[in-house]
Amino acid sequence: MADPEVGTSPLNAERSIEASSPSEPPQARKMKDESHVVGRDDFANKLVSQLIDKKGDHANLRVISVVGEGAIGKTALVRSVYNRADIKNHFDRCAWVRVGPKPKLVHLMADLLKQLMVPGLRDVDYKDKEKLSEEVLRVLMGHCYLIVLDDLCDLHLMDKLIINVFADSRNGSRVIVTTCNPDIPSSIDPWFFKPLTLSPLDREQSEKLLGKCHPAFHAVDPPEELLRLKEMILSKSGGSPPKILLLGGLLSATTSDRCTELANLLTIGLTNGLPDGPTLHDVVRLGVDDLPKGLKQCALYLTLFPKESDIPTRRLFRLWSAENLVSSASNGAEKCFEILCRRGTQSLLRVLDLEGVYKPSLPEELGNILPKLKYLGLRWTLLERLPKSVGLLSRLETLDLKYTNISDLPDSIREAENLRHLYMTEVNLDSKKSLNCNIQTIWGLCVGAGSDMLEELGKFDRSQEAGSNVDGQRGTRSNQAYFESGDASISPIAIEGSIQLAFIWLRIE
Repeated sequence: MADPEVGTSPLNAERSIEASSPSEPPQARKMKDESHVVGRDDFANKLVSQLIDKKGDHANLRVISVVGEGAIGKTALVRSVYNRADIKNHFDRCAWVRVGPKPKLVHLMADLLKQLMVPGLRDVDYKDKEKLSEEVLRVLMGHCYLIVLDDLCDLHLMDKLIINVFADSRNGSRVIVTTCNPDIPSSIDPWFFKPLTLSPLDREQSEKLLGKCHPAFHAVDPPEELLRLKEMILSKSGGSPPKILLLGGLLSATTSDRCTELANLLTIGLTNGLPDGPTLHDVVRLGVDDLPKGLKQCALYLTLFPKESDIPTRRLFRLWSAENLVSSASNGAEKCFEILCRRGTQSLLRVLDLEGVYKPSLPEELGNILPKLKYLGLRWTLLERLPKSVGLLSRLETLDLKYTNISDLPDSIREAENLRHLYMTEVNLDSKKSLNCNIQTIWGLCVGAGSDMLEELGKFDRSQEAGSNVDGQRGTRSNQAYFESGDASISPIAIEGSIQLAFIWLRIE
């Protein structure tokens, strides 16, 4: 099959031109974590204070409820707090479980154990309810933990979890529940924390969020066609953050000089294609129906994966090719993926694994397009550089650059505050700027003999044993980094203070 074919509906007529010209990127869109929580600062601050308050009775296990109608931004709000570095550092163990309308307790407990990464635990999926309950209780006992139960619908399930699974060691552990049912909070922990009840965004907040989808939406003197489109989106979205982002994303696949022409077509399409007060399903369906046939099939293929699951792009590309949805030549899968990302269709992507894909084309605005990305795998791609916008990936935890031709990292990588694991092959990172203190793994860092980087490595202040994989042998040592010198000999060099790095492999030039 050739590259995704072009349709002729009013909504895609103009964007089809852009789809065939991936070398013309649209203006960068600001879609960082904060995009999804515009107007929710007070709620986020209150949630943080409830999570870290251990005084008096708040030392007990407490359940915090976030309540609101569907597609109002509950999950996005909680995720923005859950992924903060200070929250991750405050709790010993963290896990996020999507519950849904018809959950099975055994599946939820198995999911918890997998996320908590218990050493030596095997055959989790084959254990019965009693064994799983005992194991989860044992794993959580004595630890300050944070568990998120997303989209809880069944109060009886919560009772079972509180009684049989969640241990209370009076050390400030917390459970966060997101729910559409306003009756649930009053039944599970009504005495301490009032539920955080989210309402639709007001006009000002909605405009601010829409402005993050495309710079044309906050132009000083916009044309009449764009004003009509803006009003149509605000009217149809009803203050729902995901609806605003999806509808605003319809304009994202074009450059600013063509916005006026496309805005008129989009306004007509929204008028005829969406009812008043549309559901999120209606909005998603419009966005998918509007796609050219080839792109539509690729987008619909994503529905085969469980909701909220991580989808490795390398696997997705292979599946698309196996189904003959994209061309096997000329980077057909990558082009299709890039277009869907710019449309906002994959703005929730959290795993991008391109291992083995020859020199994939990463857009300069990568950090704006994929704001929720947690894993970026570029191993064996032979890439030569990273986009500077990678620093905008505020949720990025793992960056794998092994066996690429990248020899220097942009300074912006230091702004990725949640980065934990950095894998490289003789990459320079010399700078007077501070390293991210949350990094746990550095592999393949190349520094000069008198580099300030050696001093930087001594600034990690949380004590943790440092292990090294040297010549195939694993060791457990503390307060030492392992350097590979120019003549390939290995020797331990003590670092002042404590070091939290799990692995360091440095080459001294």
